[in-house]
Amino acid sequence: MSKKRGNGEGCITQRKDGRWSAIITVGYSTDGKRLRKTIYGKTKREVTEQLSRLANQKLDGSLSTADQERLGDYLTSWIANDTRLRPTTRLRYEGIIRLHINPRIGGLKISAIR
Repeated sequence: MSKKRGNGEGCITQRKDGRWSAIITVGYSTDGKRLRKTIYGKTKREVTEQLSRLANQKLDGSLSTADQERLGDYLTSWIANDTRLRPTTRLRYEGIIRLHINPRIGGLKISAIR
């Protein structure tokens, strides 16, 4: 049986000072970097319980990732910074964002979208 956790489930390790720590990915910033939250505790069980609570909050959407950014702003910065898109694909995506997404849901905060 494997003891490895799946993607996004967090990582639990014991530190040199004897405390336990866990790291969970709570979201992504506008430039694509992972936003992580670190938990510390005296026992592995304590950290595991905190980690499961955070994972549940992440699924519920109640875990704040400090993303008060609007969807339209995020998509605009994403298009500007993504270097993997071909020019024609970029033009098409910009048109879809400008004509369809921004007028309807572009003003919503990212944290409010489910």
